[in-house]
Amino acid sequence: GVRWRFADRWTLNFFFPSPNLTFKASEDLSFSLGADWLGGSFRVNDAFGSRFGRPELDGENVTVREIRAVASARYRLNETWRLSASAGYALHRRIAFEDSNLQLGAEAAPFFQLGVSARF
Repeated sequence: GVRWRFADRWTLNFFFPSPNLTFKASEDLSFSLGADWLGGSFRVNDAFGSRFGRPELDGENVTVREIRAVASARYRLNETWRLSASAGYALHRRIAFEDSNLQLGAEAAPFFQLGVSARF
């Protein structure tokens, strides 16, 4: 990836899976615009499909993928604690059950996320 601080307060972070453009408003406050590529592979439990009338999905491997456009803000309360808020739009969502060749798509949807983190 590439990290380019092209002005005193502006930084371009071109790292997969979360590229963004960050503006540092002050030493404690920053704002970002970017994208997130989320996903992974999982195995559902042995009764997952049966609960929904689809027993062929029981115990299957599932691949999940989501692409989001994101705006966020981070505020440093002190040396230990930070607050963050993100909002955006999930542009593409796909769930694929590998063995049964079933692919599910979902409509684009907004999201909002709040977070608290600490460094010790």
